[in-house]
Amino acid sequence: MARVVVVDLEYNRITTSEEIPAIPEPEYTTLRNEIIKLLHPKVVEIDQLKANLGGMLGGSKSWGEEYDTELR
Repeated sequence: MARVVVVDLEYNRITTSEEIPAIPEPEYTTLRNEIIKLLHPKVVEIDQLKANLGGMLGGSKSWGEEYDTELR
């Protein structure tokens, strides 16, 4: 039987043909922290570009320390 994984980037959704097991600790925390380290500079860059364009791209919250636990 074929395993199918559909990644919908528009809605931040993953659909699979079978259950994905939970990632155990401490691997989960390590992976999450590494993803945040990779995303943080890019999100800051995007926020700065939006600010420099005078908000023409629409409103959005700026990245800050309080958003480290929230992936957009």
